[in-house]
Amino acid sequence: MHNVILKAYFYKNSNTKKMKRILLLAVLFTALLSNDTYSQKKSKVTEGKVVYEISLDGEVDGMMAAMLPTEIVMKFKGTKCRTEMVTAMAENITLSDQKDPNAGLILLDVMGSKYAMKVDPAKVEEQKKKLPEFDVTITTETKEIAGYMCKKAILKNKSNNEETYIFYAESLPFLENSLTSQYKNLQGMPLEFNS
Repeated sequence: MHNVILKAYFYKNSNTKKMKRILLLAVLFTALLSNDTYSQKKSKVTEGKVVYEISLDGEVDGMMAAMLPTEIVMKFKGTKCRTEMVTAMAENITLSDQKDPNAGLILLDVMGSKYAMKVDPAKVEEQKKKLPEFDVTITTETKEIAGYMCKKAILKNKSNNEETYIFYAESLPFLENSLTSQYKNLQGMPLEFNS
């Protein structure tokens, strides 16, 4: 059995070089005037990009490793979310909106053949019922990931007692998608977890 470990790198969107400079100056000014943790709690991030780096724990056959993705990119704005994953054989883009479960769309490019599939909310709910149920224990352990202070939670699968961990940032919004749906009971965005 291999564990997949995802670590996030967070980027906030900005449109021009001037905006980037202004943002950098504002961040530096804020850092000088206040405690970093305090400023995180007050800010409400509504737009950004999270890059999850995928690494495998254990030995993996070279051919299999070449087929697996190395990262998953999640972009969000408000309640809308776009998740991108590229493998050696295919590119997968999933579009969703937390306010409208009927708005989901999956775009696939498999070896040059392109497909678009509308997400069926009934089938999504059916799949969610198949997800494992967890007992969640919030620990006192914290970790800074991509500039955000994260809390560690240990999740114990109720059916087989396997444990997994997750670090999540309370100062970032939780957006449910195929990557994070099993962690919906946490109050923040998952930035590192194993599966």
